[in-house]
Amino acid sequence: MTSAQGDAHTNDVDVVCQSEPSTYSLDPVDYLPNEILCKIIGFLSVEDLCHLAVCSKAWRNVTNTNSLWLHLCKLRDWERFGTEVDLRKEKPIHSTETRKWGSIPTFQAESVITGDCNVKDLAPTCEWKEVYMRAWHLDRNWSEGRYREHHAYLPVRTYYKASSVASDGRTYAAGDYYGFVRLLDFNSGRFLRKFQATNSTRSQILKIKRASMSRKTKTESDIAIHHMHLKNDIGVAVFKGGMLVFEGSTGNALRRITPSKWSDFDRYLPRKSYFEENKIIVSYNWLDFPLHIWDISDLVEGVDNGACTETILHTETSEDNPHPEASYHLLGCHGHFVITSSLSHPEFLFWDTRTPEIIRIYKGHKGNVSCGHLDENTIMTGDNAGEVKVWTTASDVCMKTLSEFPPEVCLNSHFHHRRINTVQFTDKVIVAGSQSRIVVWSRDGILLNMEDVELRSTSICNRLVTCTRSPELISVWDLSTGKRLYRHEFELGLLDLLYTDDTRIVVQVGYNRLVKMLQFW
Repeated sequence: MTSAQGDAHTNDVDVVCQSEPSTYSLDPVDYLPNEILCKIIGFLSVEDLCHLAVCSKAWRNVTNTNSLWLHLCKLRDWERFGTEVDLRKEKPIHSTETRKWGSIPTFQAESVITGDCNVKDLAPTCEWKEVYMRAWHLDRNWSEGRYREHHAYLPVRTYYKASSVASDGRTYAAGDYYGFVRLLDFNSGRFLRKFQATNSTRSQILKIKRASMSRKTKTESDIAIHHMHLKNDIGVAVFKGGMLVFEGSTGNALRRITPSKWSDFDRYLPRKSYFEENKIIVSYNWLDFPLHIWDISDLVEGVDNGACTETILHTETSEDNPHPEASYHLLGCHGHFVITSSLSHPEFLFWDTRTPEIIRIYKGHKGNVSCGHLDENTIMTGDNAGEVKVWTTASDVCMKTLSEFPPEVCLNSHFHHRRINTVQFTDKVIVAGSQSRIVVWSRDGILLNMEDVELRSTSICNRLVTCTRSPELISVWDLSTGKRLYRHEFELGLLDLLYTDDTRIVVQVGYNRLVKMLQFW
């Protein structure tokens, strides 16, 4: 506890102790100076504090202070549950199916003493103690695998026509091969709306439908929705030639966006897209076609006739970058920073989208750079030689190289395949995955865990969540130790990890139109 927190806690103790009637007592809390009380409290564990709180009303008052519990929340990285995420507003889903031997994951609200409580003469539980109690309960649910399951079956047309899907944990959005988007309310399974995202004509749609029927398979369509994003009630449908930004819960169109430059834009299919921090970033299936970035902050904030700023990342041939025509594969983004590569050369580019210019070119990988992740200070990249490299945004000097991916012989060819498909990091761990292995290191590069499974996708919230194929599992890992806590196995086909947040996981099971929510609250 800092000196400032100690002073604040002393003031809190002054208030709660002065409120006690001055009657003769053998309780030491009535005689100890406030400074001594604060020092004693500072050495106690949370378990000790809870035991102390039931000894007497006076001791409960001493341990029921915001400054004390705010400090304890900060130690567990739970401060955001009192500032950004309000667990009091999080409602359990409508499901009676629970896991972990039938135990109920729902927080028992009666354990919090409020002003309306019938317990005589007890002060209400202070705000930050309640935050700690709820966060502790949520953490325990995740650690022990206690959750409710909610199932929703997609309408037949929505499932079989879907070319790209997304979810924000409440709404499910499916873009189809004909340029339409369907929205469903996940909790109720109710169909909300169908609307057209592209400018496709009826004749174009009929032509695609006839081609699909003649082949009896889904066909790659020039009018298809190639990428869907849904976040904070804002949806984005990306298609060949542009994108539509819409309200996630209603489907109301906010803006149809097409590039202001590159008149042959309609020729190129979107390869990869990000929707982060009110920016949409799209790379394309063409070597010399640059990245396009749109800032939609005004649309997100509801500004009438708000601007939608377009930025194009383009570079010319230079001594440092001899392959400009192949440098636009999007690896990752953070704020104004973007990293790209060519997938066919062992270097990657670091951009500032405000300029937009290349800040520097990073070299040093043995293989072609295949994936990356960055924050304000750190960049981590993986390559097809099985190495993860750690860099800083301030220098092109490699700080660390990690590798736990031994050569694996590809049965259908004569070369070794070690390509890293994903790398992510937090302030505690680094996670990398290939087609046959997941590896978790500490930020210092110490190996924490390793499992031989095919990693499909990852997501990091208050835990690491991984989606794997062969076997088809959703696994939850402890970020502090790198150990897997438990796993959920699916026997009904391939699955996609659609969404994770502090309280839930949403997955789509491949072959039976089933979407599952696992709620840990």
